[in-house]
Amino acid sequence: MPDEDLPPAPRRTPGPGTLSVWAGEDEPAPGAGTQVPIVRSVAFGYRDVAQWEAVGRGEAPGDIYSRNTNPTVRAFEQKIQQLEGAESATSFASGMAAISNTLFTFLTPGDRVVSIQDTYGGTNKIFLEFLPRQSVEVALCPTDKSGWL
Repeated sequence: MPDEDLPPAPRRTPGPGTLSVWAGEDEPAPGAGTQVPIVRSVAFGYRDVAQWEAVGRGEAPGDIYSRNTNPTVRAFEQKIQQLEGAESATSFASGMAAISNTLFTFLTPGDRVVSIQDTYGGTNKIFLEFLPRQSVEVALCPTDKSGWL
């Protein structure tokens, strides 16, 4: 039976292996590349300030500064979002960036944090110096007293 006589193959939902390679790569890679390139630019230029402002406000597609986002990071976040079946995903350049972002996003004055004493030094600094300045109470328990938590 010739191939043209075969019915089309049913569309399947991509599995984790396929998503880990291709998710977030909806647009062709520049220069006929097969994967998203690693973008090492720090800043991105636009034809005028109005376009730059529209990108900065999220009203137009694009990137302003690589610490916030760039094409490589966006493709990575889309892969994670699709692999996890999440609404969206975000990534950070370091563990401390992720920890501080999470704490400062969810904690408000009057909240209380309870953790163990033996956390990473930067995390302890946030607990002991920065959160109290924001009127967030912090209680650090000895690591061997998990019942106190």
